[in-house]
Amino acid sequence: MVPLLLVALLSTGTGATRPPPAATSDSLCIIAHVPEDSLGANVALVRRIFMLRRRFWPDGTPAHPVNLPAASPVRERFSLAVLQASVRDLSSYWDDRYFHGTRPPLSVASERAVLLFVARTKGAVGYVDKLRADSLPEGVGTMFCLPASSGEASGEPPPEVRSP
Repeated sequence: MVPLLLVALLSTGTGATRPPPAATSDSLCIIAHVPEDSLGANVALVRRIFMLRRRFWPDGTPAHPVNLPAASPVRERFSLAVLQASVRDLSSYWDDRYFHGTRPPLSVASERAVLLFVARTKGAVGYVDKLRADSLPEGVGTMFCLPASSGEASGEPPPEVRSP
């Protein structure tokens, strides 16, 4: 009996319990540090900003998109719903753009880093799991949220299908 207990303790490291994984939902929200009148921006505008086809918000503020790491499930959901391509498919797009002198949007390590970047950078736009969007830092607003089951943004029809 003691050897089994010892094996069980060794297989879990120190025997201490691991913290539960961070809670996530299947929904995500687009967040930004922009004037109130820009918070109602649509999926098409956000797509153009993240694809670097549009560099400024409608009020003239420079846009600063920020991504999560390529391996992030939240980034994959964002890419499929808003950019209409998988992270993997977008890598060839960014390889081509980089060859022509354009770097992809900044990537940060975590959703917390997205929140901090957006809070500290005027014109920044990012995305986080809906559970994180419930308590945003000062200066950050929710543009719209995407439901779990579709690529539709809260109450608007899905964006037109175009290749990146």
